[in-house]
Amino acid sequence: MKTLGVLPSAIAGAIPTLQWILEPASCPPLYFEPLDRMSEIRRNGTPFSPVTSSAVQEIVTDIPAAVDFLTTNIDSSSDASEEKRRHYFSLCSVALILLGHGYTDEAHDLVTPLSWPDETHFGYGSPVYSSIHPEALTMATYIHSLIHRREAFNLGEFGMRGFQNVNYWTKAAITSPAEESLPYRRIRETILRHAANGNSDGKKWCQERILDEGKELGDTTGDYWEPRALHELCGII
Repeated sequence: MKTLGVLPSAIAGAIPTLQWILEPASCPPLYFEPLDRMSEIRRNGTPFSPVTSSAVQEIVTDIPAAVDFLTTNIDSSSDASEEKRRHYFSLCSVALILLGHGYTDEAHDLVTPLSWPDETHFGYGSPVYSSIHPEALTMATYIHSLIHRREAFNLGEFGMRGFQNVNYWTKAAITSPAEESLPYRRIRETILRHAANGNSDGKKWCQERILDEGKELGDTTGDYWEPRALHELCGII
């Protein structure tokens, strides 16, 4: 029987301050540096300052410790395969918290070994792409797409801008083995709800890119969602 622990105060305190804003000040270029080097870069100051608080700072000060705490304290199961799975999801959870506070490189370092098969100089640990639990692979790939969306128009890997690279990672996420576990339905509903209370441009975009496009493609359930269209919207605004 699983016994759930309590979230550490730093992680619990960081969740309410997550932000997903997309504006120039919140879309920094990636440095593609490992965690220890990023810690040094942050101490020296960067042009794009992440959102910080005492809770977030506690996590950033020792990211491996935050991951290890989630891995070992949230579930008391001693099964080796379950512990590995828990470790992968702990990496994803901490990456989301970091990303939601502007620590894009640190988040990128955590999810790259989970979602990319090749060794990198900045990834936190060796690649586990070929052996990772399918749902963890899908989640890490999805987070990887969010990282490059936040990279926005900045030039990054393989000579691509963030909005170009995000399309690669989104396709990888929606064709991954556990695509059905991703929160696309909730995202669709949230965007439609916000658009209904927003300006005419938002309503027009939702009508054309969600509702009308879905009908044209034969959607009869009202579930149609093309996640790459959201990147387009973020690029426009």
